[in-house]
Amino acid sequence: MKVLVVGCGGIGSWLVEHINRAYENEQIDLDVEVDITDPDTVEIKNVKYQNFKKDDVIENKALVLKKRHDYIAKAFPKKVDQLRTTYDLYILAVDNFETRRQVIEHCYNKNKDFIDLRAEGRNIFAMIKGESLKSDLDTLGENKESESCQRPNELKLNIIQYGNQVVATIGIQMFLNYLRGNIGLRRILLRI
Repeated sequence: MKVLVVGCGGIGSWLVEHINRAYENEQIDLDVEVDITDPDTVEIKNVKYQNFKKDDVIENKALVLKKRHDYIAKAFPKKVDQLRTTYDLYILAVDNFETRRQVIEHCYNKNKDFIDLRAEGRNIFAMIKGESLKSDLDTLGENKESESCQRPNELKLNIIQYGNQVVATIGIQMFLNYLRGNIGLRRILLRI
């Protein structure tokens, strides 16, 4: 099985650590190949709430995480639409509306699965591919802007929320449930 984690920032950087630990604890078989992709570089502001250190600043996020985590197969410092490989499962941890929409549509067109993880401050949302493209695209709402997992007004006041880490933890459980054939809840929406 081939899996692609799309986005290595506020949610993805923590999710990748959970995935690596699951491999170490023999919760994920070695025949499951997990790749990661993100075209962004680490910025100093990211160190406050993403799983990066000051030494990582100006480095590509996916490449930093690949160096740190032995069980990640490949890291691509590219946008997901530049990748030509087809995966069995996509895990969305991206803050970009257009990328999220493209991956969801791709999964429906190619009969592939996805897990979609989102956070905005204390608001978290997680879902596994649903019954229809329309219902899954409807979860995107009207806002077509890219959004951080931190609310900009709170970040300016140096208020860090941990919804991104909570949804990353939910994400690893959803991934493990998927691998075990026991999906559980298909959608989770919480304000913590």
